[in-house]
Amino acid sequence: MNRDTVIWVNNGGYLSAIGIPVRKTLFTNTDHIAVYWRGIICYSPDSKNVLEQVLACISGEQVSPVE
Repeated sequence: MNRDTVIWVNNGGYLSAIGIPVRKTLFTNTDHIAVYWRGIICYSPDSKNVLEQVLACISGEQVSPVE
C-alpha cells in the first residue's frame, strides 16, 4: 500500500476479505515503516462486510471523516 492510503468503504459498497488460518488476508505496506498507511474505514452497513482471518499491519494514524 502507498503512504497515507486509506481504504474507505462507503454506503453502497462493502469489503469482503476472507482468509484461512494458514493463509490470512494481509493489508500492509511494502516498506514496513510504522504508521505508513492510515487504515480501513467502513461507513457501509452492508451485511456483506466481512473481515475473517485478516491482518492489518503497520497502520494506525487517525483519519478525520470526509464531510
